[in-house]
Amino acid sequence: MTATPRYALDVSLSAALSDSTGVLQRVRVDYGDGSGPVVVQGDPENPSNVLTAAHTYPALGSYRITVVVDATGEVVTTPFVTAGLGFVPVGPTRVFDTRSGAPMAPSSTTRVRVAGINGIPADVAAVAVNLTATDTAAGGFLTAYVPGTVRPPTSNVNFVRGQTAPNFTVVAVSGGQIEVFNGSPGTTALVVDVLGVFTHAPGTAPNHGGLNRVLDTRNTGGPIAAGTSRSVKLADRGDVQAVVNLTVTAGSGSGYLVAHAGDAPRPATSNLNFGVNTTRSNLAIVRLAPDGTMRLHASATTHVLVDVVSLLEPSSSKGYVPITPVRTLDTRTDKAIPPGGEIQAYTFTDEMLEDPLSRHSIPLVTYTVTGPTSDGWLRHRSDVGGSGQWYNGAHLNFSPGETIANTVLPPHSHGSHPPFVLNSGLITNASGGTTHLVTDVLGYFA
Repeated sequence: MTATPRYALDVSLSAALSDSTGVLQRVRVDYGDGSGPVVVQGDPENPSNVLTAAHTYPALGSYRITVVVDATGEVVTTPFVTAGLGFVPVGPTRVFDTRSGAPMAPSSTTRVRVAGINGIPADVAAVAVNLTATDTAAGGFLTAYVPGTVRPPTSNVNFVRGQTAPNFTVVAVSGGQIEVFNGSPGTTALVVDVLGVFTHAPGTAPNHGGLNRVLDTRNTGGPIAAGTSRSVKLADRGDVQAVVNLTVTAGSGSGYLVAHAGDAPRPATSNLNFGVNTTRSNLAIVRLAPDGTMRLHASATTHVLVDVVSLLEPSSSKGYVPITPVRTLDTRTDKAIPPGGEIQAYTFTDEMLEDPLSRHSIPLVTYTVTGPTSDGWLRHRSDVGGSGQWYNGAHLNFSPGETIANTVLPPHSHGSHPPFVLNSGLITNASGGTTHLVTDVLGYFA
């Protein structure tokens, strides 16, 4: 008997069985979730001894499926684990840093063990990580993926020679490890910080939020001074985590930014790296203190903007579904986005659209801008909830000629405007020049 997970909560069941006639007539299927046995009758017009059935579970987790053939009493059982994953806050914690040894060689892969490291559970199924490339000898990119699988034609971090470049992503785990590819003709140091983990048990999952700016030090409080921290209130409760888009701008020197729970010591990790007068953004998941606060620490004086993308709230029936990363858009195969131009955001894959919950799901996508001809920023425009309320959010800032990425949770319409369900809205090039855009879908919350 084969039980194949589909979407976050579904199972597709197939089993070769027999009764006294040699043809399947009547079986009882107990899916192990307390819903009671389901009677499946054979089709007299299409006789077969193969059972096919499907079921949707009420919650994430592990179950045991039992099939009984009425005529013979044959019993077949199999364990089953839902594909959906619940988020568990762990860390932040640094699990890998090649600067203490040898850098990654050109065009090489490195396996990074995460399971069992610094409080990460042994049964971790995916990790939310901040990948940082530093001490780069040449331009290139990093791609993180499942060990032992074919490397996807996508990227997570892009860098030039001598740059320190971070980006947030979520990577499925196999054998307790993730794999990272250095797509560069030169060596690069790799730093991996884990911000949280996903397991097959219920945890937390995002609500349908939109960017809510809670801090802009250019207007309130002034820049965060070098070597100091500032508390930021993100929620009225502490049993949630916050998905935030962090932006630094107008830094007085090269440095880094750290985000962490307001009641915890500053960890030996980082979320953003920046240079003098640069503007950089990165997504992060941050555990909050009981009073709903996080703290930001800057190693060099800089202005900071904080946009709350969503809160991760306790849920037994919602979770993250990892997929093999898919490149859904690359304007380099056609033409650049003109100044002020918009393009449909293809942030759903065919696999995701087959999910009956796709209208209520939130994709996790890496946006990469490449070849811009002027300074600017990228925003995602969606009709959130089909309510007619247009949402505008800035996700990525860029400078002429650079290639830079940021991972986003773009909100989308779900219910009243099918074109926007399929394409997740519009992406606007908010600059005075042209730019190319690449979108890589990593998975989705449903």
